[in-house]
Amino acid sequence: MNLKSWSSCIRDREFGKRNIEWGLKTNGKPLAGDILLAEIEDEYGYQFIENCHGRDVRVFSGDILAFVLGNRFSGTNNYGQVPEGPLESGMRLSILSQSGIAGQCLGVDGLQTGSRPKTIRILGFPSDGDGGVLNIAGVNSHPERFTGRFPQRRIVFIFGTSAESGKTTLACNLILALNRILGKGKIACFKIAGTGRLKDSLVHMDAGARVIKDFVDFGFPSTYGVSAEKYQRFLNDLLGLREIQDSEFVLMEVGGDLLEANAPEALAFSARMGFQNILVANDAMGASMGVQMITSAGIPLSHLHVGCLKNNSYSMERRLGQKVFAIGKSDDMSELGGKLLSSGTNQTD
Repeated sequence: MNLKSWSSCIRDREFGKRNIEWGLKTNGKPLAGDILLAEIEDEYGYQFIENCHGRDVRVFSGDILAFVLGNRFSGTNNYGQVPEGPLESGMRLSILSQSGIAGQCLGVDGLQTGSRPKTIRILGFPSDGDGGVLNIAGVNSHPERFTGRFPQRRIVFIFGTSAESGKTTLACNLILALNRILGKGKIACFKIAGTGRLKDSLVHMDAGARVIKDFVDFGFPSTYGVSAEKYQRFLNDLLGLREIQDSEFVLMEVGGDLLEANAPEALAFSARMGFQNILVANDAMGASMGVQMITSAGIPLSHLHVGCLKNNSYSMERRLGQKVFAIGKSDDMSELGGKLLSSGTNQTD
């Protein structure tokens, strides 16, 4: 079988070299993370699909790729879900994300080529060897947990009022500032909510994070539709990673806005753990509502900092009544880094 590429949510770089076939023609109970082989049928929607190296691969009608079933309840991009089963060879689905997540599209964003999602035709489902469908939870590596007493670490959660608000840019500029203060090789950065994609994590690495991981490494193609209980277990497991315990400073980026993808659960977790938090806002109104939501979750203003990328930080500061850091100014990022370093550490056991 000529497999052109595979979803970046499949983190096994040798996946395409294995004897991958569509051994199963039916998936009776589709689950988020299930892998499917499918053929692209049209030229609409996404023109590129990110592969496991983080490269955007140009795709055309007739190309065969390995996709991953998943939910995406985005406010800015395609909105869709894992369809109810059974799924069978020959049925059609849509590509919901550039990372190769597929599902039933319920709402298409206006930037899709032709204003339609790209359609794929299911060829089949790789078997897990036990009669079930292969899932990324059984393919992706499982990070090593720390088993001793956890040392104290500075952990900061980064939230945003929307997708594309500047959270990743803030994380990168903050990494640069902290590396100037602490020296390189001491910062870990994790994407802990949203839609799976390698792009953000690779940008974190480019900025100088010594460790990069995300929820996809734990078997979630996205955090949409994940139960609150399961997501809380994921966050607890995350704190037990050896990579976190070997880092002096840890950034946790929460994708999307404060409403979906388990962002409310991340807020509650940060409040319970006493972590520092940053809100990246698009505008003063969004900042005002965001601050209200975050403090209502139990996070005090002393543990909350606000930043903006696209608006005038001085104007937002005047309207909000508190300091707003300009993400694009290195002096502001150095000041923010200093405040976070002086805020103390968090016990993570």
